[in-house]
Amino acid sequence: QEYEDVMQMCFLTSDNAEFTRTEGGFVALKTKEKEYKRVGVYLTFPLTEKWEHAPADVIARIGSAEENRTIKLNFSDGVNIHAIVIGTSGSGKSQFLISIVLDMMLHYSADDVNFVFMDFKGNAFSSAFTLTTDTAESGVRSLVCPNHIVGSISNIESDGEYQITRIRILLKKEISKRESLLAQATQANLISEARIDLYQEAFKNQKIEEDGTFEKLPELFIIVDEFMELLDTYSSIVAEFNMIARKGRSLGMHLILSSQKMGGRLSPQISANASTRICFRVIDQSDSTEMIGTDDAYYIDSA
Repeated sequence: QEYEDVMQMCFLTSDNAEFTRTEGGFVALKTKEKEYKRVGVYLTFPLTEKWEHAPADVIARIGSAEENRTIKLNFSDGVNIHAIVIGTSGSGKSQFLISIVLDMMLHYSADDVNFVFMDFKGNAFSSAFTLTTDTAESGVRSLVCPNHIVGSISNIESDGEYQITRIRILLKKEISKRESLLAQATQANLISEARIDLYQEAFKNQKIEEDGTFEKLPELFIIVDEFMELLDTYSSIVAEFNMIARKGRSLGMHLILSSQKMGGRLSPQISANASTRICFRVIDQSDSTEMIGTDDAYYIDSA
């Protein structure tokens, strides 16, 4: 499916808000009211040109700091492989996830980045990526780059058991496929080690080509909104998540797990390998301390 040249972004905003366009093309939003509604914000880009000049590292821009400095998560640096995001209801977790995904869709093609969505918050997250043909005048809600999204499941589907089984099979096959292709490329002396970054670099340098034996391996992000709800309903998925937590660095597979709290229920494998911790406002000091080693998130202003 052809991509549109319009990237439509959804923000939580208010009727009385200030928008500031930055040099990088981002929209800075400052709200003055507590009553929020959804609006569509349209930014037009030559996406294919952006994708052709995508940086080698997979980076998500997540905010700004002093002196207009952009805060980034580099998922290719060997440190930020997996991320845990927590915060109480209404603190902004889902909008944060949407922002990360849209930023990566904007800067990377589906050959570079893919996503699997697991939305256990009643579709609040994944509905932002519903394909629609509405126009700006009719109050469009979202735009999707369909080829980026390779799997999706939510807790409002009637065939949940079937869907979770399908996702588990998809993840197992993806792990096996990546391990096999990296091993073959190493044995053929096309790469020095079985690492996704070396494999992707060899593809870009045309040392490896799609010839029936090898295929491109995009970075794969498995994003879960309300991870604890998923565990309560389908705890068996932890087996695949543990494998990804352990092997994700070399295979190019990433977990981004969001929930209101973790409550000590993260498996040792996930906890040990998810070094990126992002804490929004929480209602218990212990939740903040568990995630980031300090109770600072407890004191975030709810306004």
